[in-house]
Formats: sequence, C-alpha cells, structure tokens
Amino acid sequence: MSNQLNINEMLIGEPRFSIFVEALTATELIDKLKERGPFTILAPSDSAFKKLPESKLCELLKPLNKANLTEIMKYHIIAGRMLSEDIARFKFVGTFQNQRLKIKATNFGFKVNNANLQSRNIEVSNGVIHGIDAVLFPAFAMQAV
Repeated sequence: MSNQLNINEMLIGEPRFSIFVEALTATELIDKLKERGPFTILAPSDSAFKKLPESKLCELLKPLNKANLTEIMKYHIIAGRMLSEDIARFKFVGTFQNQRLKIKATNFGFKVNNANLQSRNIEVSNGVIHGIDAVLFPAFAMQAV
C-alpha cells in the first residue's frame, strides 16, 4: 500500500472495509482521519461486521444512534503511529473513546480484546491501519445497543 495516501483515502479505497467506512462516515469521524495525525486504526473487516446480528448493525447505523456509534468507532482509533510490534509490547492501549483495549502478543502481531489481526501495518501518510476480525465494543456500548 502507499505511504502517499492518508487513512481516509486508504479506507475508502479498500472494499473489505466498506462497512467500517460507512460507520465512520455516519459519525463524521471519517473527516478526522484526513488530518495530520498520526493515528492507528483497528479496522474491522466487512466480514467482522457481518458477524453481528443484522438487526444490531442496522440499529447502529440509524441516525438516532449516532452518539453511540461515534463512541464505538472512537474505540477503534488510537493516537499515534503504532506498528503491530509496538502494540504487542503493551498489555493495554488507550483509545480516542477513553477506554483501554486489552492487548495480547501473538506470533502474527497481537490480539486486541477478542479480535484477531487479519492484516497489519498498512502504513499511510498519517498513520497505520490494522485489519481485525471483530467489531470492538466499549463496555458501555455493549449494554446500550
């Protein structure tokens, strides 16, 4: 992938992250990812979103649930540029949502909460993207949705 593209451009151009892009767009966080950063994104693939019950995904994407969806999306964003080997050195990392993600080092890089890494170290001009196989929910969002 190209270091010339920013996170926003890379995600929009990558079909496997189309539902994540839709959610980021609904929350207006997609515009934040054009900024200088750097940011580290834990991007759930479309197959990760499809593991959710269809009714839950539809409910999350409704304008009425924008505030909740925003908090969920912020839980996938880390300040700074962190490659998989950087993240794997921690037991926890903080997110834009102000909660921590549990990190477990693996042979491929790391596991975050219960999500496995599908792709790692997609470097872009304002950060790095790691593809994951599950949607991450902060503690309050799991109960609220």
